[in-house]
Amino acid sequence: MAVAVAAGLFVPTVRAYGAHDGAGRALRNSTIIEVAALLASNKAKTKDKEFDPRLDQLRPQLRRFPFKSYTLLRMTSHDLATGDLCGVELPEDRYMQVRVLERSATSMKLRIILNQDNRPIMAADVRLTGNSRVLIGGPRSPDGTLLVSVGQGPAIAAAGAAAR
Repeated sequence: MAVAVAAGLFVPTVRAYGAHDGAGRALRNSTIIEVAALLASNKAKTKDKEFDPRLDQLRPQLRRFPFKSYTLLRMTSHDLATGDLCGVELPEDRYMQVRVLERSATSMKLRIILNQDNRPIMAADVRLTGNSRVLIGGPRSPDGTLLVSVGQGPAIAAAGAAAR
């Protein structure tokens, strides 16, 4: 299986590190992790690239892939602190786990595991600086190739809400 990874700058996260509520109490030191599943294919209606309007924030990173059409299949957001784990169901009996291994004011380290049919098919520790994201390209299917975007959110959610 070929795995392609690309990282790039993204929009600022909404949650600040070390945030406090109005009464001065420290809030949970966490961040929003966004996992988006996309279908990439060469089944475009025109010779130009076609982008789901909810993916406008990812357009610069997606241009690096050799596909003509990109559609958002599913997007989930998870409020995670260091050590927390989230799981996301993906198409075709795939499942992704994302764990925050460490965080600082300028970066975070994630462990990403992609499973298919209850077997790990990819595992990677990734350090994201600033508000970057990682794009993971996986196995092909008759409909196209699954791409998964992982990073600080809720940029895709906000873009999706604006497009509605």
